[in-house]
Amino acid sequence: MNYSSITDQLFEIIENHIVGPYYNDPLKADTADVWMRQTFEQHLPGILPEAALWMKDDAQPQDTNLLWIVNPYRKDLMGKEMTSVALAHSGTLRIGIIANFSDGEMIIAVEGEGTQLAGTETVCKVRETVLPKGNSGIRFAFPDILAQRVKSHPHAKLILYFQEKYNLTGVLNSVPTNMTYYMTQVARGNMHFVWSTGHFSYHDIAAAICVVQQAGGIVTDFEGGDRGLYEGSSFFCSNKKLHGQFMETVTEVITGNATSDIENVPETQPVAIDKIELLPMKGILINEQTGLSFGATHEEVDRILGSPAIKNNKGWEHSANVWEYPQHEMTLEFDENDLLMLFIFHTTGAERNIELVLHGKNLFITPDTALLPLLTHKNNNNITDENGGFSYIFPETGVALQRFMTTAMAEDMITDAKAQGSYEESKDYLESNLKKAPFFTKICMGTKDAVLLEEE
Repeated sequence: MNYSSITDQLFEIIENHIVGPYYNDPLKADTADVWMRQTFEQHLPGILPEAALWMKDDAQPQDTNLLWIVNPYRKDLMGKEMTSVALAHSGTLRIGIIANFSDGEMIIAVEGEGTQLAGTETVCKVRETVLPKGNSGIRFAFPDILAQRVKSHPHAKLILYFQEKYNLTGVLNSVPTNMTYYMTQVARGNMHFVWSTGHFSYHDIAAAICVVQQAGGIVTDFEGGDRGLYEGSSFFCSNKKLHGQFMETVTEVITGNATSDIENVPETQPVAIDKIELLPMKGILINEQTGLSFGATHEEVDRILGSPAIKNNKGWEHSANVWEYPQHEMTLEFDENDLLMLFIFHTTGAERNIELVLHGKNLFITPDTALLPLLTHKNNNNITDENGGFSYIFPETGVALQRFMTTAMAEDMITDAKAQGSYEESKDYLESNLKKAPFFTKICMGTKDAVLLEEE
């Protein structure tokens, strides 16, 4: 099979039908997850009609001998905007392309031809480094910092021991799209290794695995195989020598030859939250008894909510300090004086475990037809419609709403699909979008200036 020719065709599709429209039409960015998915569904069969198509969030096809693995578009809070495509043949990843919209780059990997930045002469190679006991300048990424604080985490002892053994201190924190980005940084020699203990899917990393492998690196789960990659439970990405050091550490932990201060690490007991009530321009009320006000310090927030999973991220999408509490489905932003200025609550549209209430309404399960009039009235009939119904700002109460799709757009997509004769094959996806469209997926509340800045 001519993987080089296939890659050329795939690159042309991504460049002309994904990247180009994304940058040339600003409105397309708001619905990128929808039209990019449709674009891949339309064009990939034209390259390899015999290949099965495995989109993120879809069931895996039965025939996996020749398989496109596609993450059409993903943007996480404080994460990179990316799309990625991989081709697996006979169980091996042969091609991987990642388009990084945030940085305006594409990276391409082809079996036997290596890894290269598109449009440049830059050939990517992993950094051939081993870990010294007295570490200096080692750069690595570890997204699941919570495991360091909870000794009941299944990988806690391994994580702590590995960091202690090599004196690793410079932890970077991440979300799935940033995991992909960091893996490309390993391939480019800009980072030594990336590891994760979960919160990712195979679609998030498949293309990046190929990118790293063709740059001379290796990606496995914590057992040295690939099961954890498919399950989304663990991966370690590095050069082969450093990977060997990690696997030696795994063996030491398994055989009981590792020593660590794990027993001295205090067990973090996350606050159990069932309900959060928003108090505009004041703060939030947790479980109808504990208040958290705007202007609270880091110490006050830590005392009420406990340590965040991700802490003090700067220089990404936000200029402020950011604390993330995924267990509470909540992110906090602090100003330049480290004082609380903004709450962000998010959901993917699936079941949300914590009830979020404003003016007696559960925000994530109240449709727009009921929610918007109420919030408009409470905001002295002042409402700002941003992006044609995708987001709204209520500046006097410091509240902002966002969603990924409007009902009108979902209905138009169904009408177009029926006209094109593709409705039946996409019926579940289209009807699911129509069902989700009336509900908002991101709620922000803060000071007036903070909410306006967040919406920008």
